[in-house]
Amino acid sequence: MTEWASTDRVPGVVILAGGQNLEGDLHLQVSTATHPHGETPLEMLNRGDPFFPITISDADVRLISKDQVAAVSFGGNAPEPVPLPTTEPIGIEVEMADDTEYRGQVHIELRPPSTRGLDLMNQPERFFALSVPGRTWYLNRSHVRYVRPHD
Repeated sequence: MTEWASTDRVPGVVILAGGQNLEGDLHLQVSTATHPHGETPLEMLNRGDPFFPITISDADVRLISKDQVAAVSFGGNAPEPVPLPTTEPIGIEVEMADDTEYRGQVHIELRPPSTRGLDLMNQPERFFALSVPGRTWYLNRSHVRYVRPHD
C-alpha cells in the first residue's frame, strides 16, 4: 500500500499550461485543522504546497507543479464549494492564456471592501472556483488572460 492510501481519492482532470490533460485520482486530506470534515478541492489547490499528487493508474503517481496548472475539475464524489451566506453569485467569462474560455458563476463577498469582481480576482489565493452547469472548474489566476462580467 502506498502513502496515498490515507487520502480521499477523487477522480478529476488537470489541464496543464501547455494544454496537456491528465486524468486520474487527485488526493484530498481526510481531515483538516480548520474544520471537522475533509479537505475541499479548493483548499487542496490553495494550500501553500507547490506540488500536488495525481494517480494516473494504480502504480503511476505524478507530482504536479501548481504553477504549471491552468485548470482542474473534479468529478464523482468531490465536495462542491459551499457559498458563504455573505456571498452572491455573479456571472463571468474567463479567457485563459491558452485561449480556452470558461463561462459560469463565481461567488463574491457582499461586505465592503470586497464587493466587486476585481476584488475577487485580486484575492491572494492561487485558484478560484467557477461553477458551470454540472461541474466546477478551479482556475489558476496566474493563467487568466482576462475576466469579463456578464448577465
